[in-house]
Amino acid sequence: MKVIVIGGGAAGASCAARIRRNDEQAEVEIFEKTDEISIANCGLPYYIGQVITSEDDMHVSSVDMFENLFNIKVRLNTQVTEIKTAEHSVVTADGTTHSYDRLVITTGAQPFVPDLKGMEKDRTFTLRNLADANRIKEYIKNNDVKRAVVVGGGFIGVEMAENLAELNIDTTIVELAPHIMANVDEDIAKVAQNRLKKQGIKLVLSDGV
Repeated sequence: MKVIVIGGGAAGASCAARIRRNDEQAEVEIFEKTDEISIANCGLPYYIGQVITSEDDMHVSSVDMFENLFNIKVRLNTQVTEIKTAEHSVVTADGTTHSYDRLVITTGAQPFVPDLKGMEKDRTFTLRNLADANRIKEYIKNNDVKRAVVVGGGFIGVEMAENLAELNIDTTIVELAPHIMANVDEDIAKVAQNRLKKQGIKLVLSDGV
């Protein structure tokens, strides 16, 4: 059996490893459109905030580990552009066709960036992968950043705000819901909100950009 996993993030890497543990004979391949695999995404804010100082520490595992330890083929910089379900095959950007018996799609989500006036591209960032984090780090390093606005008060947004504040950047969180971390109980969220306020982080709740 041949299994193709599209997406080499945490979900895709974990899925591929689980398939290998369940079936030592299966042929498993990971297709990842970027040049990185199995990144500790939850650590990205701490990498920006210099709590995690080395980029190497952001890698949960490596291509060598997958290929030599798990016998899983990893194809970096390989984007799947078409899925032919009837033929059980995928087509990559270079036009190559790859067949499969089972297909797993773990491409994750894309950050939503509203098309609003005043959002200069060189000063507006998303945080989804290591490349995004490095762009933010580079901008902070090369510019005298005084203020930052984090749109979204989820877990990553809150952690991002904390790390920006630790870099002495005046930080504001804008959250559409009545409290941050909308998927937790309001009483718990209020404890976190009080902590953020003590850190000097401003909160704009029940409002959007």
